Amino acid sequence: MDKPPDRVTPPAKPSRRMGGLYHGLQFAVTAVAGLAVGYWLDGRVLPSPLGMLGGFFAGAAVGMYILARELKKK
Repeated sequence: MDKPPDRVTPPAKPSRRMGGLYHGLQFAVTAVAGLAVGYWLDGRVLPSPLGMLGGFFAGAAVGMYILARELKKK
């Protein structure tokens, strides 16, 4: 029987281009999620444009916070 290798090579790091795509999509998803929550609130509680505007800006703020936290790690 063959002896297993002593060291395991770590997985390759994703390229910078793919990292930027990931962060951009993450920001867009949080902004759209906030927009969706605002749309839902418009139908239930708030007057028409306020929920969507507030939801979008809240989602964008969360997205920027996540982005800043991820970039600070590097």
